[in-house]
Amino acid sequence: MKKIIASLVLAIIALFSFGCTDKLPEEELPEKEMPYNVLYDAKFVDKSEKFMTEEFINELGDPCDFPKDKTLIIDNQDEFKRVYELFPYEVDFSQEILFIYMFVDTNYGFECKLQDMHETDSELTIEVFHDSDKGGSHSGSAPMHRCLAVKLTNFKYNETKIKYRENYPSGSYYENENI
Repeated sequence: MKKIIASLVLAIIALFSFGCTDKLPEEELPEKEMPYNVLYDAKFVDKSEKFMTEEFINELGDPCDFPKDKTLIIDNQDEFKRVYELFPYEVDFSQEILFIYMFVDTNYGFECKLQDMHETDSELTIEVFHDSDKGGSHSGSAPMHRCLAVKLTNFKYNETKIKYRENYPSGSYYENENI
C-alpha cells in the first residue's frame, strides 16, 4: 500500500513539473540575429586577426602608429596562406573572395555584426554594427588591431567598388568609401 501511495505522489509531482513551462527547450534558445539583406552568401568573421599569421600581424605594425584603415581583397590561395594560418570557413577561390577590413579599435571588447548589404550597379555596401559607444568612460580599451572578414561567393569585384559602413548604437556611423 505504501508503494502505491508513493508511486501516485511521484506521478503527480512529475505531472506538475512538466506542466510548469509552456516552452519547448528549442524555443528557449535565443534567436540568431541575421542581417537584413545577405548578398553573395556572405559569411562574416569578427576579430579575424585571431586566425592571421604572426608575420602578417607584424606587417600591420603597432596599433598606435596605424595611419588609417586598410582593406584587403584576397582572391587566391597564395595570398590567403600569407595572411591566415587558418580560417573558420573553407574558401574556394575559384568562386569566392575574402574582403578584409582592418582598423584600430579602442572598443575591442564589443562585438561587430554584419548588419546589412546592398548594391548598386557599381558598388557593394557592407554595413557592420559595432556595439561600441554605450558603455561610458569604462568601455574603452587600449588601441588594438581589429580585422573584419567577409567571404563572398560569385562576386565580381573587378567591376564593383566595396564600401564599408560601421554603424553605432547612437545612430552615428563611420563610412569608408575608398575601397
